[in-house]
Amino acid sequence: MRKVQILLLANQELYNSLGFSYDKYVGCPINNIRIFSDLGYDEIILLNVSRYSSGALDYGFLSRLVRASTIPISFGGGVSSSSVANSLFKVGFDKIFINSYRDLSMNELIEISSLSGAQSLGLCVNYSHLKDFQIVDKIDNQGNLYFSSRTIHDELLEIVDLPIGEVLFQNVDLDGSLKGVDSNFLNFISNKKLPFQVLLSGGVVFSDYPDLVLNDFISLAHSSSGIYIGSLRSVLPNI
Repeated sequence: MRKVQILLLANQELYNSLGFSYDKYVGCPINNIRIFSDLGYDEIILLNVSRYSSGALDYGFLSRLVRASTIPISFGGGVSSSSVANSLFKVGFDKIFINSYRDLSMNELIEISSLSGAQSLGLCVNYSHLKDFQIVDKIDNQGNLYFSSRTIHDELLEIVDLPIGEVLFQNVDLDGSLKGVDSNFLNFISNKKLPFQVLLSGGVVFSDYPDLVLNDFISLAHSSSGIYIGSLRSVLPNI
């Protein structure tokens, strides 16, 4: 089982989040990437917080972030086409996460998957356990969440045949709370035979790990609450 850290990137800065509200600056991404690389994490996922970012992706800056990491590093957010995905792979990212796969055709997904293999393409699926596993369809520029009529059950029926290697399931209710992983969803997904790896995020704490020791296809992803600003106003890992 891997230990994964999610970092929220906007305009070359990192943000913290609570319930998908991104309102706290938590430092330089290069420094944080080096810290989590040294702490023995297995992977870092950079998620572009699009409503706080302006303009096109800065591939020169992203290449500096990749070089700062000594562990596999992935990128999600703003991957709107196969050409963008190809540029990110060329920069050096090991994996690409798609946020809104419905905005892409199946041919585009297949093309992205073929660039570096299906294991290098993942999806982000945001859901609410307080709304019976309903899917978040959209997050506007003010941070408002818009829910679909679809649930996780419906979503799995659609994504199970996509050319992907991993799905990041993010619980929007527990995001940044450090209250522990969604045990109901964990039990639900553990009983599914899925053709892709599963990452769970939202409320994750280290005490959750013993429950997953024997699981071969589910891993935990620490949200941006994995970093915080301490009493000395310095950025510290939340371990």
